[in-house]
Amino acid sequence: MSDDLNQQAIALMKAQRFGDALTLLRTQIEQNPHWSSLYMAGQCCRYLGDLDNAVIFLRRAISFQAGEPAVFLSLGIALQLTNRLTEAIETFRRAIEIDPDYELAYNSLALTQKNQGELDLALHNYEAGAHALSRRIVKSFRNDRSNKIFKHETCEHHLWIEHAMYAGMYLCGLDERIQGMAWPTGHAFVIVTPTAYP
Repeated sequence: MSDDLNQQAIALMKAQRFGDALTLLRTQIEQNPHWSSLYMAGQCCRYLGDLDNAVIFLRRAISFQAGEPAVFLSLGIALQLTNRLTEAIETFRRAIEIDPDYELAYNSLALTQKNQGELDLALHNYEAGAHALSRRIVKSFRNDRSNKIFKHETCEHHLWIEHAMYAGMYLCGLDERIQGMAWPTGHAFVIVTPTAYP
């Protein structure tokens, strides 16, 4: 898809003009099909309530590019909305295979399992999604002396603390420069490193 048409389609979708975007995308697909135009067409169909065509476009997008987790997530959601829950679950699992930190896919997988009455599996995958989100967040952190230190807040519940500790331990295992983790100081969550990140 040409950059100009791609930007036009994105702008129309951002403006929630999904019908206009779909018209533009269909023309582009007829001339020169590309996974991104098929993906966007599938998204437009989904938002227009045309779930059958959403599934068709998204499956075609995957046939062109099978390594994009967002396409699998979108296809899984379309399948979920058409009550094809077993197919949706397999599709969400494929998104997670591609990106193990894709928390949105874990969330959709858990929701689908919940809808099937598989509550234990749903709970497991909601927890896995929270861990994936923790990993994604902590990998974006940069240790620097200029970072703001926040006052330690008392929490009534422990869920946030458990995930923060998981993320800290994950970061300790991820970077060999990290020598240890201290919890809590009463003033801040401290990760001790020999040198700051560049």
